[in-house]
Amino acid sequence: MKKLQKVMLTLFAAMVMILAVKVPAKAYTSLNFKESTCSANSITFSWNSQNETETSYYSSYTRTKYTIVSYYKIQSADGLYSATVAGTATSATISGLPTNYGGKFTITYPYSNVYYYKYSSGSTSNSTYSYTGESYTYANTLPSTPSKKNFAISSVLYSTKKFMVQVAKPSIDGVTTGFVLQVFKGSKKVGTYTSSSSYSSYIGVSSNATYSYRIRYYFKNASNSQTYYGNWSPYRRFDLASMKSIAKSNKKGCTVTLYKASGVTHYAVYISTTSNKSGFKKYGTYKMGSKSKKITINKKYKKKKTNYIKIVPYIKGYGWSDIYTVYYQYIYK
Repeated sequence: MKKLQKVMLTLFAAMVMILAVKVPAKAYTSLNFKESTCSANSITFSWNSQNETETSYYSSYTRTKYTIVSYYKIQSADGLYSATVAGTATSATISGLPTNYGGKFTITYPYSNVYYYKYSSGSTSNSTYSYTGESYTYANTLPSTPSKKNFAISSVLYSTKKFMVQVAKPSIDGVTTGFVLQVFKGSKKVGTYTSSSSYSSYIGVSSNATYSYRIRYYFKNASNSQTYYGNWSPYRRFDLASMKSIAKSNKKGCTVTLYKASGVTHYAVYISTTSNKSGFKKYGTYKMGSKSKKITINKKYKKKKTNYIKIVPYIKGYGWSDIYTVYYQYIYK
């Protein structure tokens, strides 16, 4: 029994002697390749250094492993844009990108594991093994500033006094794109609305009041969950004009009353005898000097037919309203 215990103790001591003791000079960290900052035409990426030194101690030798990265190369999925930096770098910027650009970017980095052995006898040896690391992320530039051509009112519900805005927004792989809409009545903000589609919700307004609206794009990155906002567009403006119409059973046609809105200086009046969407011909332009103005329309009407009147407000300092109002009128004689 004592012999058996002695043998077991000897084996245990041998196992302790060959146990490796690792002393890393720098603990390994994951690459964590990601977008860190961006501008309208550039993206900066960052990552953790993969260079490290690790020493392991054994009973009869010491082994030191050096991980050495040759370089880092970042390339866009379309192959059009890239950047190559030294193996000691932890960031890189790709510049000269087009507006509203983004997608998948891949980083590759050739590296070597070099092992140095030093034996208790005093002799040494080494060996080298080469590899290539790879990772990817989604990245994007900052959104551009929308122009007036990028958004407009697409639908108006005259009966309930509501409007909807349509936006031409960018489409980027791996990025949720959308827009933020702000609406003002005069200088007072009506509300701020966010949409990831190309349309806003319907928004209620009042008749005979000047409204301003503007948008800005946003990009939400799928890899880092960051949301990036662009600058606000110029303002667009509109007035949902109302009109009072009085039918006349004589050759004079009808009389309409136009109502002055704040900021509206005059109205253009159009007549169509065919449709509420087309066939309009300009009847006249009328300056608003008071709260309302009566106009007698006695030309270009078809008797015993439905005729259409379109009124377009002119907003001081802006121009013609983004939307107009169409009324219909039936003339009996």
